[in-house]
Amino acid sequence: RDLKPSNILVTSSGEPKILDFGVARTTDSDATGGSILNTRTGQLLGTLPYMSPEQTAGGLDVLDTRSDVYSLGIVLYELLTGRLPYELKGVGLPAAARIIQEQDPAAPSSIERALRGDIETILLRTLEKEPERRYQSASALAADLERHLRDEPILARPASTAYALRKFAKRNKALAAGLVIAGLGLGAGLVTATWLFAQTIEARQDARTQEEAAEVQADAMRAVTLILTDLIDSVDPANQGRDARVMDVLRHADSILSSPLVNHPRIELAVRTTLGRVYLSLGDFPDAEVHLREALQLAGTFPENDPTRLLARSAYAAFLFARKDLAEAASVADDVLARQRVALGDNHADTIDTLALLGRIESTRGDHEAGYRHLDDALRRAAGLHGDGSRVCNGIRLDMARTLRREGRLGAAAALAEDVYARQIRDYGDSDPLTIETLIEVGHVALDREVDLPRTTETLWLAYGRAARVLGREHPVTTEALFLLARASLANSDLDASEAFLRDVFDLRSGTLGQAHPDTRMALRLLSEVLIEQGLVTEAEPFIELYLNTEPAAQGDEGITEARDQLAHIRFQAGDYPSALQLYQEVLAQREATLGPDHAETLSTCRSLGETLAALGRNDEAESFFIRAVRGWEQQDGESTPRAVNALADYARFLADVGRIEEADTTYQRMVNAVEDAFPPGFTRIGALKSEYGRFLLRNGRYGDAERYLLDAFTIFQGTLDEDQPVFHETIVAIIELYRRTGQEQRRRAFERQVSGG
Repeated sequence: RDLKPSNILVTSSGEPKILDFGVARTTDSDATGGSILNTRTGQLLGTLPYMSPEQTAGGLDVLDTRSDVYSLGIVLYELLTGRLPYELKGVGLPAAARIIQEQDPAAPSSIERALRGDIETILLRTLEKEPERRYQSASALAADLERHLRDEPILARPASTAYALRKFAKRNKALAAGLVIAGLGLGAGLVTATWLFAQTIEARQDARTQEEAAEVQADAMRAVTLILTDLIDSVDPANQGRDARVMDVLRHADSILSSPLVNHPRIELAVRTTLGRVYLSLGDFPDAEVHLREALQLAGTFPENDPTRLLARSAYAAFLFARKDLAEAASVADDVLARQRVALGDNHADTIDTLALLGRIESTRGDHEAGYRHLDDALRRAAGLHGDGSRVCNGIRLDMARTLRREGRLGAAAALAEDVYARQIRDYGDSDPLTIETLIEVGHVALDREVDLPRTTETLWLAYGRAARVLGREHPVTTEALFLLARASLANSDLDASEAFLRDVFDLRSGTLGQAHPDTRMALRLLSEVLIEQGLVTEAEPFIELYLNTEPAAQGDEGITEARDQLAHIRFQAGDYPSALQLYQEVLAQREATLGPDHAETLSTCRSLGETLAALGRNDEAESFFIRAVRGWEQQDGESTPRAVNALADYARFLADVGRIEEADTTYQRMVNAVEDAFPPGFTRIGALKSEYGRFLLRNGRYGDAERYLLDAFTIFQGTLDEDQPVFHETIVAIIELYRRTGQEQRRRAFERQVSGG
């Protein structure tokens, strides 16, 4: 039925009549009070504000009388409070449906105090999201209303706290996950800390010390109770009008530190360490740093091998790793691991966690062999302690897949990532944060393998959507998915989309990680590359300047070197040759030192230096760099290869520009003799190089050879380029000029008709 006030009439005798003419009779279609007209199976049917959650989901096969009970509840709610339970005015259809499906209605007593008690309980029972929790029929609803009017006990009962919290967790998975981490993590951290404290004094016979340990343990257990109770109270679903978020909960948890129950350094250390780890897992670096630095300072008052101190130091190493301070993170983790092995043993959970952390750090630093070895060891020990199917083991496997990808073993990386994803989906579901991270890695490996780009893009979109929903748009995991989508768009030549994604990533990472963070800088550098690729050189320059000025240049940082290379290119294009020369010289020195004299990037810089020196008139120096590039590419790749052919073209162009025509001609001939083997048949680059040589011959009066190369180029361009493309246009102009110079008017007119389509 389409139950709503306009379909309910009351006769003069007080008898209600339901006028259900069906959804096709309704005409209003706005989301604030209208009807959904589509009658196809699986589509919305009814008037939106009065529709049940299952109706808004389009599930016609699950509709029954309990859906009518819900609609009657809306009518009753409106009758008693004077307003609808949900504010849908001006809200689009998808958002309105989501509100009905997920948001709890305001308690009627919050609008009208007289509605407290049984009538509110009855109303809210009719509006339960799950049909099985409503009255099962209109007669059951009527019976409870009659009991209330007779002052008899009603059958409906308010939702229990346990159910309310379960419903809350289902509706807000991200916050539920945060509560689990925060509540259980803090509780477990305190229990572990006090247990370890008791263990350290177990053998001591001093009665005063034993009494102190007992007091600390008792305080810790009271603190655990306080923490869990406060966290639950802070998001009690009965507290209406407040949209609780993970960060709200954690801000509340911070206040626990001032509680009189946190009256021992060991308890405070456990609370701060765990809060820091939770903030870090949620991508809140500033708050994580505050707590972890405080914990580190407090830990300094404990013995060096005290397990609680080591746990705090391990958490701080994880923070350093997330901030990409890799050298310091490795140093701290390595020292902590050695001490935990002595204090706790190789198979303790804390030791295993630090071992896996050290593996992640080493892998990210580039020592893939050591990183993989540590991760493999951690996996074996974690499987024995937690079980092979645990999230701990799956997390370690994911880091092993990342290590394989960084090492270039993409097939093995793909297989392992897909295996972890299958395990996570099966055991933990698609909204688990580790499942989402694994799906992102599946897409990352596929992107690096350059296989099935449409499917890879679809995978990354799916991962991004889940990450944004569960973790939030600003979380580092979410921005990583968005960054990979930018890369996928670039690979698909969609430069506009790539630019938009990268601007978003840069803004988000700047706000959460800071502009000096390597991940932010990576987005900044790729954004500048995309802008240059689009020809937006002026827009790219400030981004490159920002990249170079954000933090001091680090020795061996190829990212900074590439940014200098980009900036040099921009300066060259702008005609600022002295500035470009200085930058290119710095780039060459850096690449020779870090990559070697014959590396591809080094040889590319030689070509750029040759062009810049030639523009400055320093021809002898320029020629030496052109020759170095040609010889380097020919030795590395062979003569008939793309890079060698392009280097020959650069050198021939230089020789022609300085008037060494015969040498230029010889070099051009070497180039065109190799070009057919260097590129696929019909490739545009073949046409471009033949056109260049043809125009060189035209300028020097060798018309017969010029015609052959120019017509070859024209034929290639006809199937690949539009005529307004510069190289195609220049070729057409050159052919017309050739016929004019040689007096072939008939052929010129015929060619012009061919070009114009006449």
